Amino acid sequence: MQSFRTVDSNYDKIRQAFIDDETGLNNKTGLVYLLDNFLIQYERYEENISLIIFDADIKYARSSDNINQSDINLATADMLKRICRRSDLIFFLGGSFFAILTRVLNGDDMVDFSNKILKYMKNLKHNDKNIELNAKFGITFSKNGDSVDNMMERALSAIDRAKGVENNIVVNT
Repeated sequence: MQSFRTVDSNYDKIRQAFIDDETGLNNKTGLVYLLDNFLIQYERYEENISLIIFDADIKYARSSDNINQSDINLATADMLKRICRRSDLIFFLGGSFFAILTRVLNGDDMVDFSNKILKYMKNLKHNDKNIELNAKFGITFSKNGDSVDNMMERALSAIDRAKGVENNIVVNT
């Protein structure tokens, strides 16, 4: 039996549309497509969806090595691939922004998960370069009648608020 990958001659084009070449993670197009579908499922099954977006900008980094944003992006992507559950969907949104889309039972789980990511970001490595990163996180949860734009706006608004406080994680419901 042939696999779907070999049967579908458009597989590479589809993969290109949804995968970021640099990090190998899902891209923003993939997030919008999947989040839209998950929100439709939420309306029917009331399974809560969580969206974590974080800013891994070089301005939050410390390193004794000469690093650039690409080093940070690749190190962050590698770390996320190692520590996220197989059921978590990981995205590189471009620039310095990453996202994780997951189902969750309560908000404390997502804050704990974000704190775990922050802990790992204190010890990033890429090409023998040590990077300590203090990223800013925004977390939000699906609501009845929600849209992709509304969820992303709430998560990004939470990141903006996190930039002005000592805590790096802000939940915006």
